[in-house]
Amino acid sequence: MSYRRLFIGIPVTGPVVDEILLLQEEWQRKFQLPPESRVLPADFHVTLHFLGKVPEVQIPIWEKELGAIRLASPFSFQFNRCLPFPSALQARVVTLGGGSGDSPMNQLHHGLSASVNALGYSLEKRVFTPHITLFRGKGFILPRELEVKSSITLQVSSFALFESHLTPLKKRYEILKEFSIVK
Repeated sequence: MSYRRLFIGIPVTGPVVDEILLLQEEWQRKFQLPPESRVLPADFHVTLHFLGKVPEVQIPIWEKELGAIRLASPFSFQFNRCLPFPSALQARVVTLGGGSGDSPMNQLHHGLSASVNALGYSLEKRVFTPHITLFRGKGFILPRELEVKSSITLQVSSFALFESHLTPLKKRYEILKEFSIVK
């Protein structure tokens, strides 16, 4: 049986990419991060649910289930802080994070949780924290949380089923199918 490494996420495209690239350049200089640690703009996304290895024969089932998810309207979400993971002293990932709580982003995440459970996949135990990964590497040292000078606002009108390709140098992401969140 053939498997594919999948996740559900929000593609980050359009004019907001230019704003994120400027911030990425600023952080690279400020924190002295190596250029090769930068995530490419084509791979910017917000992960809603990581599924892991999914049998290829189940992809049409996922597409049908995800195609039924709807919200009342598109929404915007603000990203306004630097979040290094797992810690500021040994960060392997540097992300642009946003608020949490009862936002439309969290409502979308929660709505998708029912589909993930219904299809027999486990939900992550950690609290959902919307973020966009900007750097990947080892041993970055930077402040635990750093406010961004101005918020970067992502307009959300769709989400997607992504495939994650692991390569020796970088992770690459491919959109398999995109779904509108509007009725």
